[in-house]
Amino acid sequence: MPWFALAALALSQSGVKIFIHGIEGHTAGRIYAEQTFASLGLHIENGLLEASETLKVSNICYLPLKHISTALSDLIDLKSVLGLRSPAHTIARMLNPLRAPHVLQGVFHPGFNSVHQKAAALIQQPHLSVFRGEGGEIERRPQKSIKVMSVHDSNLSTEYWPAIIDDPHQTTDENMDLGRLKSVWQGDEASSYATAAIIGTLAIALKLMGKAQTQSEAYKIANEIWDNRDQKYGIKAIQ
Repeated sequence: MPWFALAALALSQSGVKIFIHGIEGHTAGRIYAEQTFASLGLHIENGLLEASETLKVSNICYLPLKHISTALSDLIDLKSVLGLRSPAHTIARMLNPLRAPHVLQGVFHPGFNSVHQKAAALIQQPHLSVFRGEGGEIERRPQKSIKVMSVHDSNLSTEYWPAIIDDPHQTTDENMDLGRLKSVWQGDEASSYATAAIIGTLAIALKLMGKAQTQSEAYKIANEIWDNRDQKYGIKAIQ
């Protein structure tokens, strides 16, 4: 389940402007970000100008990669033909067309962490953090300890975050019903895994942005953001 979407929505409610881009459809049986955010009632943008205008009045928007680079989107679509990922996936993750000062990335293969970190330094991205996320998404795996690799003004660093959930064998949800996002957001479903994934993702983002100086402070603020979310805002399309 894409619990990272609720982390993004909660963070946007706290006043942080969030721009998300992605692609869908190149692997069968997966839930993609565009489908996820559309189900939450977010408008899917049709271009960078539209996205930038939306961010002037709203704190969150989603733009499909094809509206940033059709060629790059077409290359990624070849995964279903080739049977494996290509460097296009890494390049797409590095795109920051609206020049956000802070970039958060999730990768699936841990060996790519340092590639993204060093690439960010080369292209002079001011602040970036990358970690191995659930399914390669920007989502904390709470049952695992993780290594967050960052760049801050050309300075590279690595930070280890202990597991949040004690049971290392606890796995992700098998019920891939997007309606559960609304249930968890509105407090109708209590899921310890979902909450830990959301809080954990928020904490990493807060640390990246300098809104927290320590992990404990980041978790404290993350819990406050989640507890104070407006449960009636942002969930429109799911009935």
